[in-house]
Amino acid sequence: METNYALLRESLTPAILQKSILSPNPATDLEDLSDFLDYLTQELYTFLPPPLQTATPLSTTTLYHPLIPPLSTLPPSITESLTNYDIVPDTDDVEKLISRVLSEYIDAACTPPPEWTGAGSRNDACEICERVGVGITYHHLIPKSTHAKVIKRKWHPEVMLDSVAWLCRPCHSTVHRCASNEVLAREYYTVALLLEREDIQRGLKNR
Repeated sequence: METNYALLRESLTPAILQKSILSPNPATDLEDLSDFLDYLTQELYTFLPPPLQTATPLSTTTLYHPLIPPLSTLPPSITESLTNYDIVPDTDDVEKLISRVLSEYIDAACTPPPEWTGAGSRNDACEICERVGVGITYHHLIPKSTHAKVIKRKWHPEVMLDSVAWLCRPCHSTVHRCASNEVLAREYYTVALLLEREDIQRGLKNR
């Protein structure tokens, strides 16, 4: 299912991008990194049993978590790719990363996409580059992993937590590459703020 494949890629993207930035040999070519993400997503999607590939918002997450195959049986291609590119140091860390990614994927697949209260329904065009027909995904303007900290530190009102923007894959990858989830949540929580970044503008000019 194309939608679930996109959700899996979206769950994988932040983890890979952040690990890539912190690795001793960070990837600098966004196109190469995008290809790497596509490859890993395909390998991981194929690894999942059919019920996990087709999880829907009509189901509960408790139904799917037990269906995750033992991560010790991950294809060698996934483990080797993540370790060879210095994304993670060893096999144990690969399993931890993939476990987190799959949990986020299942949660996303079983939850209807939120609507950005400031933008209404889903856009057909990317809200950053404005291209149409390029495969739109939703980006949490305040990443879900930061919600507890956002509320605790009163960065934003709780009503803003489900704000999303509709972005094409290249722009979505660029956003996660330009800053950590915490910085995105604290400083770049609207499309307008993202567009003020020089690296975002450079990315637009290079297309």
